[in-house]
Amino acid sequence: MLALREIAKEVLAAGLLIALVVSSLWIATGSMPPLVVVESNSMMHNEQGEIGAIDPGDLILLLDKSRHGEIMTYVEALEKNDGEKHGKFGDVIIYKKNGLDGTPIIHRSILKVVAHTAVNPTEEGVCEDGAFDEHVQRNDGTKGGCIVSWSVPGTNLKGVSNITLDLPGIKCIPEGHVTVQQATLRIENWVPKHEGYLTLGDHNGCRVDQRGAAIGAAGLTDSEGKGVESVREEWVVGVAGGEIPWLGSLKLLTLDQGEGASQVPKSSWVKLAISIASLMLLMQVDGIANRWLKKSPEIDQAKIESDAWGEEE
Repeated sequence: MLALREIAKEVLAAGLLIALVVSSLWIATGSMPPLVVVESNSMMHNEQGEIGAIDPGDLILLLDKSRHGEIMTYVEALEKNDGEKHGKFGDVIIYKKNGLDGTPIIHRSILKVVAHTAVNPTEEGVCEDGAFDEHVQRNDGTKGGCIVSWSVPGTNLKGVSNITLDLPGIKCIPEGHVTVQQATLRIENWVPKHEGYLTLGDHNGCRVDQRGAAIGAAGLTDSEGKGVESVREEWVVGVAGGEIPWLGSLKLLTLDQGEGASQVPKSSWVKLAISIASLMLLMQVDGIANRWLKKSPEIDQAKIESDAWGEEE
């Protein structure tokens, strides 16, 4: 009976500790859940995985947009030399493909397209020129207009009819990731359907998520089979914060009958096993030390003196 009581106390203490940790992370990040597990290798920098980059099996803190502040794209961070985030310039965002349900994507924000000039549609709501965006503010201050020219913050593109831009800092590797081979990422004659972010996985060479934006890039598709468009602000779930390496690999073992763990690097499993073994060893050492202290003559003497003081009182 005593053993069951002790086990119940341990379980309760563990539960309270977990609740305290989760609550603290919720307060710190502004998101619930405050952590996301990386399931694919699209953000890897090294086939063996590395701390600092986003690898399959890593846990990533999910920062709420209001808590993080304005999202800094690759081209903006590069221009301002703002420092690297998870191994490269620019914030890594977590977003829903075309705003639909499904597993969110965690990729880097490369650039943001914003309306430079928006005009009124016809009385029938048709755009004679440009693309209609119900969220954009027209020249008369009302919402919903035909975007006829674009700007890209962090570049010299202002008031252009399409987006054409070379990004020499992004290499088209590994080989075979694009239909037309070129050394660096090139956005060519891209006319977005609306304002938003162009996104790319660090491991994906020049295969940007948005179909038709880059040479040879087929892009991603959403749960309805439609091509992923430039990521609207409201589709962004959060921004990637700190990294807890390897620990999320255990959850991936439960996905798709263990298939979810197939992309976790072998070195990550080794490091996770070493971490768990080290923790268990520390717990064993702590238990042995406590038992040794309880048997030491000093503890017995302290107990005798304590009992003596109690009798005198």
